[in-house]
Amino acid sequence: MGASNVPINARTLFTPFEEAARASFGPETSILGRSVPSGDLGLLAASALIAGIATILMVLFLKTELGAAMRATGDNARMLRALGTAITARLLRDGADPVTATLAGMAGGALAGAITGTIHVRFKVNALLSGILVMTALYSVNLRIMGASNVPINARTLFTPFEEAARASFGPETSILGRS
Repeated sequence: MGASNVPINARTLFTPFEEAARASFGPETSILGRSVPSGDLGLLAASALIAGIATILMVLFLKTELGAAMRATGDNARMLRALGTAITARLLRDGADPVTATLAGMAGGALAGAITGTIHVRFKVNALLSGILVMTALYSVNLRIMGASNVPINARTLFTPFEEAARASFGPETSILGRS
């Protein structure tokens, strides 16, 4: 069985940046009249470098065909959330684990977004029109998944153990600030 955490003195991705900052500035330096450990400056520089590289890669990716497909999914974000909610609600109602139901809902929304992007890029349909087409189809799909237009969920959720513990500790009704 492995260790649960990395030891405090372990070398990480940021260690060379911390060491370089300490070598350049000494153990501490002053910024705007405040004393700051030089290792923190190294961490700041490393974080800025990683964020900059991630930004450049994202901009380059969004200029590709696949990136254009992903941009096209922004037109129907509400309907994608509705699909994810419908899948999650149905699974919770049927007794699925809350984490599994949430992940399945996320996967359903991602699949619908991929379909929108595919219609836009592969079939050369305008992004707005492809979003409208998928939203229209998802309205029927959501109703089919739910089985009805409004479904009550009386299932265990992530918060159910906390609710049960509170009821066991305080009883079914508790007075808070004089109110039941």
